[in-house]
Amino acid sequence: MVNLVRASARAVGPMRPNTKRDIRRLGSYPVPPESKNFWRGRFQVPGGQIQQGVSPMQQKIFFQWWWDLPTRYFWRFTKWSDFLIPSLMWYTGFLMCKNDVEEGTRSRYWY
Repeated sequence: MVNLVRASARAVGPMRPNTKRDIRRLGSYPVPPESKNFWRGRFQVPGGQIQQGVSPMQQKIFFQWWWDLPTRYFWRFTKWSDFLIPSLMWYTGFLMCKNDVEEGTRSRYWY
């Protein structure tokens, strides 16, 4: 309850008003254009931008990896497809039968 009172008091107005020193204007307005441009670009450092490059060595390695990957794994999976596909079909059928039996048991018996 106390937190609710504090939250409602906070929502009414600022907890601590600004002092006259903080409210007082700094400098003269309007801002001259050169100063405006200076402050507009204050987050940018000249020459500090990030330049990203990819070396030919990185391209050579990544190109081979990227284009060889589907072929490599397709070969690995299809090598076992004669065994895996019938096994998955059998296991799926087994689970369906098991669920049917479980559902029938639950519908007939209350415990």
